Amino acid sequence: MKKTLIAAASAIFGLLLLIVIYSNIEDILAPFVGAPLLILIPYFLITIIMHGFHTWRWSLVLESMGHKIDFKKLYSLRIMGYSINYITPTARIGGEPVKAAILREDNVSLAEGISSIIIDKSFEVLAGAVLGLIGIIIVGLAFALPNDTIYYLVILSIASIIALAIVLMRAIRKGSLFLNLFRMLGLHKIKKLKDVEKQLEKTSENIRNFFMGDTKAFQKAVYISMAMWGLMFVEYWLLLLMLGFYASIFQIFIIISFVGLAYFIPVPAAIGVLEAGQVSAFTILRLNPNLGIATAFIIRAKDLLITFIGLTLLSIKGVRVKKFFD
Repeated sequence: MKKTLIAAASAIFGLLLLIVIYSNIEDILAPFVGAPLLILIPYFLITIIMHGFHTWRWSLVLESMGHKIDFKKLYSLRIMGYSINYITPTARIGGEPVKAAILREDNVSLAEGISSIIIDKSFEVLAGAVLGLIGIIIVGLAFALPNDTIYYLVILSIASIIALAIVLMRAIRKGSLFLNLFRMLGLHKIKKLKDVEKQLEKTSENIRNFFMGDTKAFQKAVYISMAMWGLMFVEYWLLLLMLGFYASIFQIFIIISFVGLAYFIPVPAAIGVLEAGQVSAFTILRLNPNLGIATAFIIRAKDLLITFIGLTLLSIKGVRVKKFFD
């Protein structure tokens, strides 16, 4: 019930924001007039390929643990998890337990499944934090934001990166931060939670083994992540080209940063937040804010299509989406 109320409240907030942003619909639709819509074909194709790269990186992690899972199944799991992440106010983590649970069908233990997801997510989150910091510095230098604002934003970003680095280093050298916290709180003394402690121990060991024991897999995962960022820049370049705007790498960088930030805010489907973020990004770049809303519209259409496919796959699997709001 509590989850339902939180989701409803955040969704209402997003909808109100969305209504305000889309109030002048004629100006918003203007960028689509005469737009070469055929560009949507390579745009969606790159999106499909990028999900494939995400799946490839995840499969490498699982293979390092001794599990070779069918690529098609992993790709489907990736889409299922994405769809749950999209509709729940959980900042991109709501669908991960489902992925770990379904992996048990292929004799992947829950600890291994969770470990593989944590490792895969660590590449995504850490890279996003670093690039976000670079984006803040570039924006501050290029557009002369107030010194106090730049100072606090940079400090916040550095703190986030340090926190993530600490989590990874503790996971690699001393064990999982969550395991240490579990023990520090004395929860390991509770008999009913002994199994939880064992799962945390196994998860910690799996993460440590990947980062310290499988150098080749780690290097491949880094290269895949780099390739994915390259594809993402091409994806957004095509999107903006369709709207008649020839974007520079710098401009694309800022736009991507604001999209990423929007999806980390715990509002289902980033309703309203995505649009507000793009208006802010295009305003900072001294471009037409309506172009930002048009960009957000296409991104949302793409994400809704992927979410529909993911929810359909979950339905076929017999997983009830309603329970994530109970």
